[in-house]
Amino acid sequence: MRLLKFLLPFLLLLFFTACNGGNQTTPNPNPTPTPNPTPNPVPTEKEKEIVLVFADKELMDNYKETRKIKYTKEEDLPKLALEEWKKGPVNTKLQSIVPKDVTIQSIKKQNNGAIVSFSSEIKNANLGSTGEDFLLQQVATILSQFDYKNTKFLIDEKEVETILGHADASRPTAPLDINKLKQM
Repeated sequence: MRLLKFLLPFLLLLFFTACNGGNQTTPNPNPTPTPNPTPNPVPTEKEKEIVLVFADKELMDNYKETRKIKYTKEEDLPKLALEEWKKGPVNTKLQSIVPKDVTIQSIKKQNNGAIVSFSSEIKNANLGSTGEDFLLQQVATILSQFDYKNTKFLIDEKEVETILGHADASRPTAPLDINKLKQM
């Protein structure tokens, strides 16, 4: 009986160990480190010098003005440049000819050209034929920095014959030679 008292706890321990399948966890002497999840990289902000084009106060000529814009994706540069152009010139001898409430809805690439859509507020620009020509030339010239050979204009994503009733907007507009523009 004494032997049974001594063996019974031993047998019970052996029985429970066997029922557990012998799956006792033993610490691994060389644990494999759990890799830390890679955080999503934060896009780095870059800066680029661009040329904007504005008319003088008398609408006699277009002039260039250099700016630096910040961007994270290269493909955003054309729209960012036009948004900066919309803000107007720094030089007080120059003027913006685009109404402030105009929205640049889209810029798409087709072959080597740009297709730019403005909101219908563009029609509120109080410009004659020279001003309308300047408007088309300014946009085409600004976009030429981003390898667009010409620019076609839309209003509310629809093709138009003209923007303000003077210049032909049914065909793409060629840019001015940005290197020949004067800086005021």
